[in-house]
Amino acid sequence: MRTTRLLTVSTLAALFLWQAAPANAQAREERYRTVYVSVSFGTQPGRMDAGDSTELIHQVTNQTVNGTLVVVPSTTVSVLGQNYEHAGFLMSFYGGFNRPVGSWILGLEGGVDLGWGSSDISRQTFLVPATLLTPITSVEVTRQAESATGWSLFGRAGKLYGDGDLLLYGTFGVTGGGRRLIAVDTWTNVPGGPGLPGPGGATVNLGPLGPYVATAKESRHTGILLGFGVEKPFNDMWSWSLDYKYAYVPEATFTFEDVDMDVQGPNSQFTVFQGASAAAVPSATPVKSSDHRIAFRLIYRLPFSLPFLR
Repeated sequence: MRTTRLLTVSTLAALFLWQAAPANAQAREERYRTVYVSVSFGTQPGRMDAGDSTELIHQVTNQTVNGTLVVVPSTTVSVLGQNYEHAGFLMSFYGGFNRPVGSWILGLEGGVDLGWGSSDISRQTFLVPATLLTPITSVEVTRQAESATGWSLFGRAGKLYGDGDLLLYGTFGVTGGGRRLIAVDTWTNVPGGPGLPGPGGATVNLGPLGPYVATAKESRHTGILLGFGVEKPFNDMWSWSLDYKYAYVPEATFTFEDVDMDVQGPNSQFTVFQGASAAAVPSATPVKSSDHRIAFRLIYRLPFSLPFLR
């Protein structure tokens, strides 16, 4: 009889614990059934690879010399590609939602990435042969990669471990922006001087011209984003997270269509590009890039859910 009673009590206790454990685990999983916002702080080391390009050089032209109109055609210079590496500070603002499926947590998240930082500046200088209107002139080409505002959208899948509070997750999605390439081309004829001899041996000296500075910027295009992280709640409303993501943006052509011209010196009688008498213009360049994003996140669960999360 005593053995029967002990077996009965043990059985009831086992049933009670078996029922209580899922209820506790379920309560912890339900903590993740929510809409949330987050802010993160971290670093964003990355690399941007710019390929070779051919810069178009608009020459000084359409000048009347001794009653004759002198026309000088455009020319080109070949710019070698460069690699630009730099680390930057990263701050992100995201929003998203989670839906528990058993001990798995599934969700969707997206937001804005703000970056600060820049690479070293690369410089290449070219000498443009003399023409009937100008002596040998110079063109300086500089390039620099810098952090910029970007965006990210990704899915998240994770599993609860330990006491049901620790979430280990992976992410996969898309990203864009976040890095841009700054192209600056400067044409200069200072202090000036005579051009090549024309008919009859006469030469022309238009004096100093320029500098004429052409600046163009273009942000990188859309790429893939993948990563992983760990999240643990402080309480029912707040969590902290350590997060890593890798972004890869495949090669695309930067066209540099939006060019800003700064005329910093004298002009001749005729202008050829945006109010300048000569110009070196940034041209189409193949660019690919990647970066690593390492961040600490604070996550706030909003005090409501959405119908499809229930």
